[in-house]
Amino acid sequence: MPMDEYEEQANSFLESTGTKVKIGTPTYGKHPAWDKDDDSRWIFPVTFSRTVDGKRMRFSVKYGQSTNKGSNPPTKYDLLTCLTKYDPGSFENFCGDYGYDPDSRMAERIYNAVCKEWVKVDRMWPDAIDQLQEIV
Repeated sequence: MPMDEYEEQANSFLESTGTKVKIGTPTYGKHPAWDKDDDSRWIFPVTFSRTVDGKRMRFSVKYGQSTNKGSNPPTKYDLLTCLTKYDPGSFENFCGDYGYDPDSRMAERIYNAVCKEWVKVDRMWPDAIDQLQEIV
């Protein structure tokens, strides 16, 4: 099966940045954990690693697979497109941009999770964040 242009873009980014991706054994459940929908899904633990300025960097995320794709592992394109690629800014701006109620504790939990992921992404690819942002 020939690789499509999106997957080629993801592979090119990972290769040019020396990033390794490890996809672990999935579990079945709700993702995110606070999801109230009845749609459980396969959740894959994913670890990104690379060397930045002589220092080994790594971070892990949980990837909730589409219910349509079942237990099939995510592609590298899937993984890169779902990462937080921009600074989420203030809580108020975040809520305004994404339609959340700023008085909602759930919105605050989501915002905090996005902020934590942004810090990890920015540390992992400080020299290539603009390239990562092009993977859409």
